[in-house]
Amino acid sequence: MDDTPDLTNKSVYIVTDHNNGLPLTSITFEQQGGKLFMVGTVIEGFIDGFDGKRACVAWDKVLDYAEFSSKDECVRAALNIWESNLPPLPPVWWRRIFRWR
Repeated sequence: MDDTPDLTNKSVYIVTDHNNGLPLTSITFEQQGGKLFMVGTVIEGFIDGFDGKRACVAWDKVLDYAEFSSKDECVRAALNIWESNLPPLPPVWWRRIFRWR
């Protein structure tokens, strides 16, 4: 595991090969079932019900990660990425017909 980054005291946004993202802090690396995992704590304020939970991400599924100077900065960036990937709303006339949002 010498080739893994030291992310112990960092706030990190992780992007997996499934194009999902997750903001984690206090990351370590663990072998589980013969695979290497990033293990950390989900940063509060991003996913309801997951605040402070332990999360494991397979290292071979990580495409990118970005380090941030604070948890708040990491969550803001994560929410911006998530919101920018939402599909656009249908035209106003479509929303009126089908009572969309």
